[in-house]
Amino acid sequence: MAVTQVLVDTPDGLTRYENTDVDAVSGVKGAAGTIHSIIVDNTLNAAITYLKMWNVASGSVTFGTTSPDYIIQIPASVKRSIVFPEGLAFTVALSVAASTTAALAGVTAPTSSVPLQILYV
Repeated sequence: MAVTQVLVDTPDGLTRYENTDVDAVSGVKGAAGTIHSIIVDNTLNAAITYLKMWNVASGSVTFGTTSPDYIIQIPASVKRSIVFPEGLAFTVALSVAASTTAALAGVTAPTSSVPLQILYV
């Protein structure tokens, strides 16, 4: 898993978060912010992947115990782009992880890598 954060030269001053394999809990932003788009690439997996997102810092998430604020289903073998025209606000922080089950206790990582990009302010 390689994680990078790059300031994007836009009028809104967006930051691009990139994670080459979002399986374990990863902190995207340690403060409040707004997500404008998400791209999840599940093309290498023959099973559904669930992107779980928490409105807390990554150190406050116990994967499999802490209830996610959002769960996004990504079908098998597809790359999915999700745009939030009005933004999706996080008031505390943003942490993410992926698993093969939507259930709270589901912590099994996808078989192959699931790259993730998030544009946020």
